[in-house]
Amino acid sequence: MSVSDGDGEATSLSSCSDIHVVAGLLKLFLRLLPIPLIPFDQYDRLIAAMKCTSPLQRIGEVRTILARFPPAHFQTTKFLMAHLYRVSCESARNKMTPKALATVFAPTTMRRATLNVPPPSPSPSSSAPPSPAVPHNLADPLSLLTLMDAEKEVIEFLIEREPEVFS
Repeated sequence: MSVSDGDGEATSLSSCSDIHVVAGLLKLFLRLLPIPLIPFDQYDRLIAAMKCTSPLQRIGEVRTILARFPPAHFQTTKFLMAHLYRVSCESARNKMTPKALATVFAPTTMRRATLNVPPPSPSPSSSAPPSPAVPHNLADPLSLLTLMDAEKEVIEFLIEREPEVFS
């Protein structure tokens, strides 16, 4: 595997023995995607699917939503969740439970489109810095924490139920 450095030169990762560097690069890559792995238009649907009380109904709803993903997003999500599932199967040794993995990967794989809006430009007559362009309900820290918990719940579910969801 190789990555491009700042000058456009390819740098091989095969000689990198620090798994944390490779994991950090993966998270950076996912974070920098213009459209996150969980596409903006499916974000709210996946959050809502977590409210299904029946596990079979929840799996069915999530599968329906995943079928709406662009093919590259679906295949990459499937591959990543299969990998994270295998990592979580070794949690007795590595301490990376589905919940811990979701805490790490939820912020890099899904985000609301409204949080991606750039702040407005300041008016020429104003010397005050512009306020962030976050909708009022998301400006509240408690609302943001609630969203973060919901995102973690989605990713934890995708990891735990990977064999059923992606079969």
